[in-house]
Amino acid sequence: MLFLLRHGERADKAGPEEKEKISIKCDPHLTDLGKLQARKAGDKIVKLLKDYYKESGLKSEELKYLIISSPFRRCIETAYNVSQAFPKESIYGGKIYLNDYLCDYLGDFHPEEVLKFQVRTNPEELQKHVELDLQDGFPEIGNHAYAPIYPEGTLCIRKRVSEGHFKIKPFYINEINKDSNVVLILVTHGFVVECFLELYKGLDETRKVNYTSLSQIVIDPSDLKGKVLVAQDHEHLKEADEEYMKLKSNSL
Repeated sequence: MLFLLRHGERADKAGPEEKEKISIKCDPHLTDLGKLQARKAGDKIVKLLKDYYKESGLKSEELKYLIISSPFRRCIETAYNVSQAFPKESIYGGKIYLNDYLCDYLGDFHPEEVLKFQVRTNPEELQKHVELDLQDGFPEIGNHAYAPIYPEGTLCIRKRVSEGHFKIKPFYINEINKDSNVVLILVTHGFVVECFLELYKGLDETRKVNYTSLSQIVIDPSDLKGKVLVAQDHEHLKEADEEYMKLKSNSL
């Protein structure tokens, strides 16, 4: 089982107050609303899994969660807040794994060395906000499925997503998920989500890929194909907005 989601609300798109808090301009953090969006996405994953395994006869309580994230801070923080919906002992390796094939569109609006600015330069600072171990690379430290080439065009990104994913996926199926009890969760960026759904022929072009847009894909171990069960789900965003407004009202 694969879940794919975009990061939550980013600080540089949330007004001047949040912008002032950004420590690295090209790598903004997640806002408080973004954290709530991510947690609600995690709750939605739990619900979708219970529904799916109820029909199949398997027990969702026995699942493990392998979480792989883009190395950008907003994605790492999204991955961590999603993980809060799961029992801590069920997080595969007790870590969030970072892989460059999931990174943002590296256009010329980013500095060329952008991938060196994240967890690689100041992991101690990031660990203040993410209370799970972070590993740069999956499965081995420093091992990335694809090294992005700067600057990228749309064809480059599609190649990166396709080649990177088809390195990760067989390893996941044949090594990690032998007992069919490990859920793969990928946290990435909007256009990368679109590229993934195109791979699986499940992109709904009439719908946007909003913050924490969630898709559920069943992978067929026999031929590495998959079936998109849920594409670009945004229902949990309403819950996040309502809870955020209540928290703001109570703080006044």
